[in-house]
Amino acid sequence: MIVVMGYGRSGRAAAAQLSRMGVAAVVTDARDPADAPRFPGLGYHFGGHPPELLEGASLVIVSPGVPWEHPFLEAARERGIAVTSEVEWAGQQVRGVKAGITGSNGKSTVTRMVRDILLAAGHPAAEAANAGVALSDHIGSAAHTHFVLELSTFQLEGMRLPLLNAAVLLNITPDHLDRHPSFEAYAALKRRIFDLLLPGGVAVAPQGLEAGPGALTFGPGPGADLLMEPGRLVHRGATVLDRSAFPLPGEHNWANAAAAALTAIALGIDGSAVRAALEGFRGLEHRMEPVAGADGLRYINDSKGTNVDAVAAALTGVPAGRTVLILGGRDKHGAFGRLRGAVERACRAVFCIGEAGPAIAGQLAGIAVPLRVARDLEAVFAALPETASPGDTVLLSPGCASFDQYADFMERGRHFKALAERCRAN
Repeated sequence: MIVVMGYGRSGRAAAAQLSRMGVAAVVTDARDPADAPRFPGLGYHFGGHPPELLEGASLVIVSPGVPWEHPFLEAARERGIAVTSEVEWAGQQVRGVKAGITGSNGKSTVTRMVRDILLAAGHPAAEAANAGVALSDHIGSAAHTHFVLELSTFQLEGMRLPLLNAAVLLNITPDHLDRHPSFEAYAALKRRIFDLLLPGGVAVAPQGLEAGPGALTFGPGPGADLLMEPGRLVHRGATVLDRSAFPLPGEHNWANAAAAALTAIALGIDGSAVRAALEGFRGLEHRMEPVAGADGLRYINDSKGTNVDAVAAALTGVPAGRTVLILGGRDKHGAFGRLRGAVERACRAVFCIGEAGPAIAGQLAGIAVPLRVARDLEAVFAALPETASPGDTVLLSPGCASFDQYADFMERGRHFKALAERCRAN
């Protein structure tokens, strides 16, 4: 018998497959998701995780939202019951080439870039894991030959088995310190991605970030396997991409393109497919996404900017001194004081919202731009007429999780865009 712990997107996908396979299983979740589907042949227990559910169990499949040290999982281990993450369980059953991508910032963008390059090269490719579709959804399907897996630390902490043909680590900066005991523990989980490589698999990382012997690197320095020159990306003397043809601004996006290009090349993809996909790449929703403006204002939805370094990168792509920045949400113990210089250079004003609003304002106290604590996005938009001037940019780059007021960063971003559209309609 199998226990599925957590009934969000990943848990539901695993449960659906277990039902289809005719495997005895029970689903448990601390909440009672009344609108969630119930699959035939499975048991369900909501409102807690009593140890009795482990009777007769041989495996616990864990959703990424569940802490790995949860008492229910500790009880399972004490009984000798195997515990694995949904993505690892599915990865053992889904056939195809798998590239795993992690990093504190940029992993969603690089995941999409690699997928687009594979598609341009004629390979049926799909995104999965943290990218929005559970890998379990692909069990039993032959529709795709390649899978690009966006892997957060929440997924990596439940993975031990070699599954990947390519493992990519983009960067490591402080994040999720509300969940992990220290930055060192968080960084160790990020580096675990290299332990998941199959024999013959390839590691990809930026120069200066230790990835083990044989790793391929990208960067501006001599010795990089993919050289990042100011105006082009170069691999073995050949230009892979001209900067002038790449549509996304910012040095962080140039590094994202380099990581995606090198990963694709490591998987055997021709440079022409790399070039075609990256020249046509237009970015992702909720990642520095322009929104229709009103009253002379420009709106940018960067709701996926959920840590301090993501905010710092976002502030490099807005007009100096002409930006109204919206920070806040549920705090992940980010060091917002590190943004003081960037905020003073880029911003006309800063709003701090949600649960973390007062704490963020405390860390930024004394900066040379107006700083206001507001309840939520509605309150920010109500104050914009007296705060912003025509030509200014309103940037939602919260540096925090969304769970104080929203189901996820996507709902937060959609609300921001709806408020901007409402301004335009008025």
